[in-house]
Amino acid sequence: MSGLLDQSLEELEHDRWPDPEWQSGLVLRVHQLRRKPIGQLTTGDLKIMISQNVGLRYLIPLALKIVEQNPLTEGDYFAGDLLQSLVNADSLVIQKNLSLYRNVLHVIQKFKATIEANPELRSRLLQFEERISIVTNQH
Repeated sequence: MSGLLDQSLEELEHDRWPDPEWQSGLVLRVHQLRRKPIGQLTTGDLKIMISQNVGLRYLIPLALKIVEQNPLTEGDYFAGDLLQSLVNADSLVIQKNLSLYRNVLHVIQKFKATIEANPELRSRLLQFEERISIVTNQH
C-alpha cells in the first residue's frame, strides 16, 4: 500500500474534479483533500472525507488502521469522531462498500466494551449494526 500512500485520490481514482461551484468551507476542503497524497491525510482529514463518502475504497482501510489501535481516536472534534464517521454511513453506501464495512464491524466487535462506554458512540453503533445487518441479509 506504500505506493498508494504517495498518491492523491484524484490520482488513484483517475478523476480530477472541476473547481467547485459551491464555495462553502466544507466543499473547498474536500476538493483540497482530494489533491493531497492519502498518506499525508490527518485523522481529521480522514474523518471529513469518510463523512462525505469520498474515496472510501482507499480511506476506510487507513482509518481502520487508526481505530484498530484506538477506537476513540479524535479527528478534530471529539473522542471517537473518526469511528463515528465510519459508522454513520447510510445503507446504500454500506451496500456499495460491503467488504470494507464488514471490516469496520470487525473492529467494532473487537473493541465493543470500550466503544459502548461512550454513550454517543453506543447509539451510533447500534444504528450501524442494524443497517449492516439489513444490507447483509439482502445479499
